[in-house]
Amino acid sequence: MPDKRATAQQHSDDGFAEAREHLRLRRSLFHMLLSLPFALVICWGLKSLVPGRVLLDWLALKTLAVLLRIAIERWRLMPGHWRRGVRANHAAEAFDGLTWSALGFGVAAAARSDIDMETIAVVVGAGAVGNVVLSGSFASHAIFLGTLLLPTAAWQLARGGDIPLATGVCLLLLFVLLLRDGHTASRAAAELLRLRQRLDHLLDERSRALALAEERSAVKSRFLATMSHEMRTPLHGMLGNAQLLRGAVLPEGRERLATLERAGEHLLGLINDVLDLSRIEAGQLAVQRAPFDLAALLRDVTDLARPAAAAKGLALELDSRLPTPDWRLGDVARIRQVLLNLVGNATKFTEHGRVLLRARTTADGGVAFEVADTGIGIPAEQIARIFDAFHQLDSSLQRRHDGAGLGLAISRELVQAMGGDLACTSEPGRGTSFRFRLALTAVAALAGTDGVGGTGTGTGTGATDTHADATPAPRRPRVLHADDNPVNAAVATAMLASLGYDVCAVEDGAEALDRFRAAPPDARFDLVLLDWHMPVMDGLEATRHMRDHERHHGWPRVPIVAVTANAYESDREASLLAGMDAHLAKPFGLTELRALLEPLLERANSRARSRA
Repeated sequence: MPDKRATAQQHSDDGFAEAREHLRLRRSLFHMLLSLPFALVICWGLKSLVPGRVLLDWLALKTLAVLLRIAIERWRLMPGHWRRGVRANHAAEAFDGLTWSALGFGVAAAARSDIDMETIAVVVGAGAVGNVVLSGSFASHAIFLGTLLLPTAAWQLARGGDIPLATGVCLLLLFVLLLRDGHTASRAAAELLRLRQRLDHLLDERSRALALAEERSAVKSRFLATMSHEMRTPLHGMLGNAQLLRGAVLPEGRERLATLERAGEHLLGLINDVLDLSRIEAGQLAVQRAPFDLAALLRDVTDLARPAAAAKGLALELDSRLPTPDWRLGDVARIRQVLLNLVGNATKFTEHGRVLLRARTTADGGVAFEVADTGIGIPAEQIARIFDAFHQLDSSLQRRHDGAGLGLAISRELVQAMGGDLACTSEPGRGTSFRFRLALTAVAALAGTDGVGGTGTGTGTGATDTHADATPAPRRPRVLHADDNPVNAAVATAMLASLGYDVCAVEDGAEALDRFRAAPPDARFDLVLLDWHMPVMDGLEATRHMRDHERHHGWPRVPIVAVTANAYESDREASLLAGMDAHLAKPFGLTELRALLEPLLERANSRARSRA
């Protein structure tokens, strides 16, 4: 481990040194390219004061120094060459510094008049530029300044006289000042470069961590989707058979079947909770806004929860001062889910007394909800944690209440997604109250609906009896059903038959497509139910081919329903995108099946009558 750390540190130091050297070389190259025009301007300015031969010799030396530095620095900028040619680079920098210094002790000496101040000004200017350009490397900085200023200073001191002496001393002091300033600038530049490299490293680590987290999240989502599908499939067979057998066994057998159904429904609830939590963590929780009757929803929730409360001897009361009906705009399925979670939780932790569901209109037109109980209560130190996923008040082996500890966490996230917040107050031994408020906009009543919405939890409250006043059909509706799982196929066939449908069952999408195309005009299918995952051809592909066949031959559109264990919102969207009319997630019961199919069949019949 120490060797690995030392190697990593060595790589880091090498990377820093290379980046610093490349930065200095690139800045130096730009300076070199500008120095030649600058030298030409100087020669033009001195042409009347200095012999032309001297100026041409100096310009040739300067050009040679510049070309030499450019060649070496460009070569060192090539990949893998930055370590090489350091001494040659320093020698070229020294040669360049001496050519500038030659203005002060060579060109000026050959002048026909005193041009010391002009040449010294040029030397000082070159030193100031070099102080900035070469600050990335103290060695290069010191070599260039030394060869630039020290020869000129020595020549001035050797001339004698007050002015040359003062000039020489000033040049020496300037050399010391620029050298110290260059050292400070070199350290500052190195620190800035290290900070930039550290920031780049942190950003790179963050990008890799984000990519890894996204990959793990995708793997987790795929795993949950797969496990959900694999668990829902046998659950559908188990619960469906239990429901179908309920009317065919003796009373003691019905009780056992009811126990089996409750166990399966409990397992299904856990699966749904885990999927909801996964959607929330992935930021994929979708909130729908549609008109619904809030008063009807509250009655629906209490009707659903009352049997469990009655079994424990509890009173479940609804205290609502809302008008009937009370049409609002919101996500009816999510509100129902939250209220059922809260009422179910209150029932579970209450041994005697009552559970109260209260709803009030707020001053700003929203709705305030409260679920209160007379149960065991929650200790003050636990209230802050009850909304944490998987947290339970009693997690011991002897705990009396089942559950995975997800209901409250999911409920709070759902309420927040709808623009509210879920709060709790409690007193141990006296009871608990959960409250939240939602800005549910009041809307005009809609005709022809029951008010609870079409995205329910399978209670059947959204179904309408389409056979009460309908003219008896000349034949039973024909249903084409495709499912490769024999247990689920048998369950669905039995359910459809019990609802009065004539069922044609096949095992894959290709066979379903063949049956669909081959149906004679007087015996075409009225409904099609397709599983997603099937051999030969899946349900989505079969749907696309069926829709193409309808368009090509001018057939009326037949309702197609996805009947699958894929239960994500994205799965439902994929079904609709493929051309299906609805998505029914397994497991489901007779009530859910009837509530979904009857409106679809009625709409199809209405379209047929309007065309006739």
